[in-house]
Amino acid sequence: MSRTVLLINPPGFNLLSSEGGRHNLRASDLMACPPMSLLYLASHLARERSDVRIIVKDYMVEPYGPQSLRELLRAENPFLVGITCFSTNLYETFSIAKIVKETSPAASVITGGPHTALFARETISQPFVDLLCEGEGEKTFAEVVERLISGKALTGIPNLWIKSDGR
Repeated sequence: MSRTVLLINPPGFNLLSSEGGRHNLRASDLMACPPMSLLYLASHLARERSDVRIIVKDYMVEPYGPQSLRELLRAENPFLVGITCFSTNLYETFSIAKIVKETSPAASVITGGPHTALFARETISQPFVDLLCEGEGEKTFAEVVERLISGKALTGIPNLWIKSDGR
């Protein structure tokens, strides 16, 4: 099994429609801030699991499109892909999840963020989302990584929603 985790901060303006986005916005074009939630997850996971490669892909810093995302997935072969989900980037979040599952079907897709806290049931019901973290995610995410690597069941992890039977 791969030991790579990919954390993705999607674009927020329906910019995933073409390579680099329709407007090719960069962080300097907006008053954007780093994806702190993903950086917290990465930092905590790095302390817990030094054997796991962690990649953070932030659209606002380095715009990407569907093709470059597919290339990254093929090159890195992550076993887990985490995607931040805001209500303003639902289309992008679910489009990215679809690309992940089409390109790397064995990878688990986990979402977290403000939208998932409010609409957990609706988010986990999306066809390409496998897992959902509701609330603070550092410990939950690290436990998901630990259990996926060790082959243990994910049941019983606090704050984790697990899709069952495609629902």
